Amino acid sequence: VVGTVIQVLLPMPWLRGRDDRLRVLIDWHDPAVWRVLRLMVPVMLGLGLINFNVVIDSAFASRLIDPNLAPTAIDKAFRLYMLPQGMFSVAIATVLFPSLARFATRGDDEGFRRTVGLGVRQIAFMLVPASAVSAVLAEPITRLVFQRGEFAPSQTPVVAGALAAFSAGLFFNGTMLLLNRAFFSLQSNWIPTWVALGNLALNAAFDAAVCLGGSFGQFASEDEDFALLRETATALKPGGKAITLEFVPNEDRVTPPMAAAFSLIMLANTDAGDAYTLAQYEKM
Repeated sequence: VVGTVIQVLLPMPWLRGRDDRLRVLIDWHDPAVWRVLRLMVPVMLGLGLINFNVVIDSAFASRLIDPNLAPTAIDKAFRLYMLPQGMFSVAIATVLFPSLARFATRGDDEGFRRTVGLGVRQIAFMLVPASAVSAVLAEPITRLVFQRGEFAPSQTPVVAGALAAFSAGLFFNGTMLLLNRAFFSLQSNWIPTWVALGNLALNAAFDAAVCLGGSFGQFASEDEDFALLRETATALKPGGKAITLEFVPNEDRVTPPMAAAFSLIMLANTDAGDAYTLAQYEKM
């Protein structure tokens, strides 16, 4: 709230002397006022949906972990996750937003495309290393920031695990913030909102799959996964199938980026977890 007030007051010195004095005037009969209000509705919905994602994550996590610990762990991990977002991606998107709007108004597609590309590269330059650092050093970061007072040492690994998982999406969420503003510049405000709703549904579906079906590949060793799959195959009816949802890296272990990042997270935060290649799954 304080930051928003400062943001409103900051331009005032530069606006003094223009048209003698500043006046707040809302003319409800002005079509431009209603146009702004109509454009605001999807923006507010889209920007608020990320908080519903956290609520959904907390609700499902409460079923798998301590129901008192899980919401707190996700909340604290999300606060740490949002720090590089606010420092880098939000700052870059905010700075580039006026330029994007100016290019969109002029119909300068080349300038618009160039500015979006520049923003994505800047966000990648900042957030890809931040993602790796957050994943690898999740536990020391959590311990340094939170482990005091009523925050017990036993809570640190839980928060660190959530932070490491969030870190895999750091760059992608930062890029989404920039692309949202690109659509806002084009006054296509409903597109990011529908995408956010789809993301909300997809996130809930993945949470349900993990909660109802369990998770094995990420946290267990290859031998343990082999034993579990063998037991699963034995329990199936003849002709039955088991479905697993997993990040599958290529044989080089460094592509595609999401699978490679997930392997790094498992290496840093589990005893024997991994993201297995297709050949390893076939062996299992």
